[in-house]
Amino acid sequence: MTTRKKNRSDTVKDSDLKFTAYFKKAEYNVNYKSNYGGTLEGDTEQIVKHGESATTVTAKPFVGYSFISWDDQSTNPVRTDANITRHLTVTARFERTSYEKKAITYVTDGNGRIEGESSQQILMGEDATTVKAVANDGYEFVKWSDGVTTAERQEKCVTESITVTAEFKCIRATFKLNYNLGKAETDITEFTFYDNDFIAVEFPVPERELFTFEGWYIGDEKVTDVNGTMLEGKEILQRKEREIYAKWTANEHYTYKLLIVYITKLDVLIPDRTNSSKVQVNYEMTDFERQICHAITKQMKTYLDDMFDGLVTFEVDEYFTENLVTTESVTTGFAADGKKTNWIMADRIPEVKDMLDDYQSVLTSFSLNDVELKLHNSNGVAGPKYGAIYFDTLFLPLTALNEPIENLFDLNYWGWVEVLEPFIHELAHTIEMQIDAYEYHWTVSYYQQVYGMNDNIEITKLYFNNKAVIDGVEVGIPIEFWAGKMNV
Repeated sequence: MTTRKKNRSDTVKDSDLKFTAYFKKAEYNVNYKSNYGGTLEGDTEQIVKHGESATTVTAKPFVGYSFISWDDQSTNPVRTDANITRHLTVTARFERTSYEKKAITYVTDGNGRIEGESSQQILMGEDATTVKAVANDGYEFVKWSDGVTTAERQEKCVTESITVTAEFKCIRATFKLNYNLGKAETDITEFTFYDNDFIAVEFPVPERELFTFEGWYIGDEKVTDVNGTMLEGKEILQRKEREIYAKWTANEHYTYKLLIVYITKLDVLIPDRTNSSKVQVNYEMTDFERQICHAITKQMKTYLDDMFDGLVTFEVDEYFTENLVTTESVTTGFAADGKKTNWIMADRIPEVKDMLDDYQSVLTSFSLNDVELKLHNSNGVAGPKYGAIYFDTLFLPLTALNEPIENLFDLNYWGWVEVLEPFIHELAHTIEMQIDAYEYHWTVSYYQQVYGMNDNIEITKLYFNNKAVIDGVEVGIPIEFWAGKMNV
């Protein structure tokens, strides 16, 4: 047998010297690695002595992945390598087995934006991309709806769909003051409040003829007392509304009676708009149209009552004609565009004549076409006490109600303003005829051109309260008229 010798060379000068040789076991590096799709549990970098065993290492797949094998072909995810006699490096291999995706959605409460991909589709076990909640001007980030307090976030190892909302708080806000037809000895129209330097301010105390001031409000919440002293602190900043309005209580109370006559049957021969020929119009109201008319009556009262803050209450009655309305009840004249138009005045309908003295204003109206769902009326004409919503012989619609029938009576779905505007418009003219004042058309046109206001209902509110201002002069219907104190 041949033995391997380690060479040494010693020079001996003293015969009493003694030498001893020491040896240790060889040591080996044992390393465990993994490809994408999993991780390793245990000590992945070990130093093991010759002939001894490494400690146990386990291959753990990520969600959506499975363990396949080690690259030395071992298929057991748990391994304890024994009798190590050399350096060893092995890699655990994983592969994706699920391609299910989860939806990750980031939204805001409306006071900021999402920076990054707000809607993501992520494979099971993968990471979403990073997003950040960024506050709008005047706001700051507070937290996400799931409790995360950092504006920047990333979902790791996604296993479920989630929707989270970024929540912000207002730190600076400007509120407009709506005097609501009142006046004060100040030109203040707004206040700005700050969260980090909140200062309670004294609000102006406005006055309004025939009304008592109840304080400043946001929605239904009282902001000040009657002396203009603030009742709220910095919580006012978190209000969604940005208008603070003066609330009034009427010192007196008046009632105004209005009748709307709806035509149910029509058989008339009338000139067309060009006056070049005659047109035969036959009509009979449907049950659906009758529902629309009921709704118009109801909404007329709501809108008119709201114009006066309790000073005037409207009694709005309706009457549906029972007999056929014929050509004898039709008045033909000229519209604003110079073309022929036709209307039915209440005082020319025989069956309603005995009712007219019980009302201060009376309107007549043609109705709707329930097939096309189009309103077949537009602004009309008024005489003393009577107003008519004229019908065009070519049926040119004022408003197209291109809505499903079930939505037509849902006032949260669409507004009645365009339907009501011609009725309220003609009501204004019936009042003007009674008091010999003819400024309504001029007022509407003035506000549209000078102030850029296209809300005719709001202009009418100013006019009905004698608060419309033209060239520095207040115009409109005197309060005395509504109180029945004018000779008409």
